[in-house]
Amino acid sequence: MCSVKKTMVLGALALCSWTVPVGAKIYQLGLVMAEREDRRIEGDIVSATTNAFYESKRFVVIERAQLDKIFAERDLSDFINGSPGDLSNLEGVDMLGLVSYSVEQGAPGTGQWNYYIDVRLTDVKTGQIVGNVSSRRDTFSEPTTPHIAGRFLLQNVREMFPPEGYVVSITGDQVIVDLGVESGLQQGDTLEVIREGEVIFHPVTGKPLPAQEIVVGTLKVVDPANQMSTCKLPKASGKGGQGAIDIADRVRLQPKNQTGAKILKKIPFLKNRGRK
Repeated sequence: MCSVKKTMVLGALALCSWTVPVGAKIYQLGLVMAEREDRRIEGDIVSATTNAFYESKRFVVIERAQLDKIFAERDLSDFINGSPGDLSNLEGVDMLGLVSYSVEQGAPGTGQWNYYIDVRLTDVKTGQIVGNVSSRRDTFSEPTTPHIAGRFLLQNVREMFPPEGYVVSITGDQVIVDLGVESGLQQGDTLEVIREGEVIFHPVTGKPLPAQEIVVGTLKVVDPANQMSTCKLPKASGKGGQGAIDIADRVRLQPKNQTGAKILKKIPFLKNRGRK
């Protein structure tokens, strides 16, 4: 398979804003791209990447002019080349995303080209790489345009930074959760219902260890509203009984694609940050 790798810097980015969901962690994100090499593709890649983070409802993407101002008299070459250095003095930015893309030839004889977007996320306070989010997914569909690649990227961003909330009402097999469209929830999404397991105390220090998360059930989103959603309760679940779903249980978007979907759980410093 033939592959052409390209990296780009500082495309025209729009400042994204929306009504912030109650309790959601919102991150200020600056997207950095390397040298401009193909202007025919560049604008579409920038737009697809920006839209993916915006539509996840977990990021405010900083506009080009603001990012230029933040980086005044700063050399970006180290960051672009994988050595972020000291970014702790950057004000108004939680994360930087280094965006690259590749164009790969499709099946022989089809004349088709597939587009893939990759974003390396770095926490500016620590300089630590949070992870890489890509448009690659386990699917029969191919990203034959930058727009399609952006839609795949959106799904992976949602799974790396999943909406989280609580069960607020149960009536029969109908469950209401405090997540909705403003949190990035979509009709047909599956939510995991989560509880913390029993606290275990260290046998030597006597200190409590982090409780293990236990998935006690799932819910299917059938009617998302702005700030709440109606979900379908599986027949095997319900109030009362072992493993039953109950009011005040935590819910979280269940990943459809396993690649990179659990990264955020391993980054505790991100769990405790973000803007409300």
